[in-house]
Amino acid sequence: MATKFSAVFGGFLGRRTAVFGDLDMTKCNLDMEKRSLEIELYSDKYIRKEKKDELTATLKSALKTSSFSLVVKYSPECFCREACIDICEQLRQENAALNGFFNKAEYILNGDNLEIKLQFGGIEIINNVGFEKKFCDKVFSIFGKRLTVTFSGNTDNVEIVLPEDDYSSVPL
Repeated sequence: MATKFSAVFGGFLGRRTAVFGDLDMTKCNLDMEKRSLEIELYSDKYIRKEKKDELTATLKSALKTSSFSLVVKYSPECFCREACIDICEQLRQENAALNGFFNKAEYILNGDNLEIKLQFGGIEIINNVGFEKKFCDKVFSIFGKRLTVTFSGNTDNVEIVLPEDDYSSVPL
């Protein structure tokens, strides 16, 4: 039987008890030497990224860890539109080349198929960075769900033009 998260970390939850308190803690690895802590929880309801990020920041600060990782896993039935948005945001944070392409995107779930309707193009860049595989790998890792991703909407390629560096006016 898994330990309830609140049984170990309840004193740090405060107003977050309603969201995180009753979750099962499936992993808790503390490395005293490296001052790192890894926690894995299981939830039967999807929890938005902002709430997890807020809890991560609170625990990392309160416990004075150098490194802190909080992963929440779910059943496949918990996979939803909000999870798609959060996973896209996480992948964007990991690769700046994805910036802007998923703004105002629509996520249409139909069984094991996800259609992402793009508004701002960029399909070539999205494909070149391996977005689809990374997205599907994250979904499987978090939800245990196999997924097929397709793109529609504005899938035009976008040419990125970087400004030329002009260092002639910089004093040496």
